Amino acid sequence: MMKSKIRFVLLAVLMALMVIAPATTVSRAQDSSMCLPGMDADTCALFTAALANSATLTKFNMDYDVAMKTVGTTSDIDLTVKGSGPIDVSGLATAAMSGGTSDPSALLNGLVMQQAIDASMTSAGSTIAGKFEFRIVEGVLYYNGDLATQGKWMKLDLMKALASASAQLGQMQSQMAGASNGAMSAAMSPELAKLFADPTKFFSTEVTDGPEVDGVATQEVKLNVNVQALVETIFSPEARPLLIEIMKAQGQEVTPDLEKQLDQMTMVLRAIAPTLEATKLSVSWLIDPEAKQFRGFGINFNTVVDKSTAALMQATSEITVDFSFLVKLSAIGEDVTVEPVSDAVDASAGMSN
Repeated sequence: MMKSKIRFVLLAVLMALMVIAPATTVSRAQDSSMCLPGMDADTCALFTAALANSATLTKFNMDYDVAMKTVGTTSDIDLTVKGSGPIDVSGLATAAMSGGTSDPSALLNGLVMQQAIDASMTSAGSTIAGKFEFRIVEGVLYYNGDLATQGKWMKLDLMKALASASAQLGQMQSQMAGASNGAMSAAMSPELAKLFADPTKFFSTEVTDGPEVDGVATQEVKLNVNVQALVETIFSPEARPLLIEIMKAQGQEVTPDLEKQLDQMTMVLRAIAPTLEATKLSVSWLIDPEAKQFRGFGINFNTVVDKSTAALMQATSEITVDFSFLVKLSAIGEDVTVEPVSDAVDASAGMSN
């Protein structure tokens, strides 16, 4: 039963991406601009220009912060992750222009990056902290962690790793293709398209002054998601045919039990309505208004699980969850140098070529 419910949720997410994602961007045919729902003309022009200039972001330093905190559970979590390092994807662009996109080795050899990561997690009064560093150069991954590898440098030939995982990847791609095709086919229904015809029902945009990045003032363009409206629409009676079509594409037989489980999901949504209303989700972009260039992006999620809903999970009090992920790009256009580790221990032994 639980596996089926998880399957419903995953398929619903796929449905949301396939049906609603195109609606989050409104294209103006006369000037080829790309706008998010509720975006004014000036911000739309800036966002469109930044998208056009994103192809020039091939060399940069990436700094990122991840934070997650839960309060009200028996084992609350306080997690922080900070990372930084240079990335050079200019080789990927070169491989693509030379027709190398079908050659994985050309793509892997074209990726150069180095990241140093500090992580810490406190739960139930216990704290675990560690450092991790990895480098990718010439198609080889080098990695070292004080917990993961006890401070020893290891290396992994990415082509060997890719070959070893190719069978599993092929199977996953086949399953995903089936679900995607089913979603696309079902999304052609005019009746269902009407449910998502107004993107402002699910999304809104706001623009504020963003943080300074590498000495540059930015504007933050934030896309807010109305989670409650989105979830309730996905599981509405009108949208049920689409869910069923996706399940059929996955090879799942439509039975009376399946219909009952969908009815149960509708009842659950009514019970957790206060939590859905309190759930906030947003995606943001940091833009340099002078250079019309992206300087970062972020994701924020927070929710408050009310006592009644928390009781369904055997919790005795209200639960809060806060998650944030912020990336900042600096040193744009500067050369990147990443050195291989000569004495790294080979972890590719036993993998197929």
